[in-house]
Amino acid sequence: MKLIQNKTKILLITIIVVGLILRFWKINIPLLEFQPSRQIQTAEITKNLFLYNLNILQPTVTYLGPGKTPFILEFPGYNFIVSLIYFGTGNVSEIYGRFFSILGWILGVLFLFKIAEELVGERSALIAALFYTISPISVLVSRSFQPDQWMLTFSLGSLYCFIRYESRKNLRLFILSAFLASIYALLKMPSLIFTVFPIILFILFFRENKKIVYSFIYLSISIALPASWYIYAFVINKQGLSTEGAF
Repeated sequence: MKLIQNKTKILLITIIVVGLILRFWKINIPLLEFQPSRQIQTAEITKNLFLYNLNILQPTVTYLGPGKTPFILEFPGYNFIVSLIYFGTGNVSEIYGRFFSILGWILGVLFLFKIAEELVGERSALIAALFYTISPISVLVSRSFQPDQWMLTFSLGSLYCFIRYESRKNLRLFILSAFLASIYALLKMPSLIFTVFPIILFILFFRENKKIVYSFIYLSISIALPASWYIYAFVINKQGLSTEGAF
């Protein structure tokens, strides 16, 4: 049994190493290989956070006209963390954003492996991790300068915690799942459709008691932070401080 577990770990590490090789290949090329306009926008907001006092409540761009233009859409948590890396290194470089996305991919593939292992076993989990690793779209997303990879990672983490909660009935895992859901909704609000709503439907249809209460708790935790941010963004945009862009 221990031999099988060690073999599984070695194979998983090998898959991750292969994934890193794919993702580090020509990593210093311009931000043009995947959704270039979104990557350039993310890089611009990140650079401005670094240059102008790390004000996470007022992300700005400079390509909309003279001076800085507030650009308040999705919560700039990804941008803020990369700008802290700029601050720590004293250097503005797009490669740091790519590295941070790849870190999110590593965590994501581990979450995916654990989800598949929990549901269908180690062999299938390795296959899932392999296909996720070598998928061309996964390679492109996970080395791009944008928050999409971290949105996916938090989504997988939320699903994993909920699956563990279902098997172990540990309320802390339930709350952690909902909290992680709130983080990925901050990064990408439409992601609620693909994770939070299915989890709530699962609670409603398969939980034996207090299903309404648990659904309400999960939904409340998962939407509190993103709802607060998007209300703030709406108010600021309504005042005319941010004029264009899309979620």
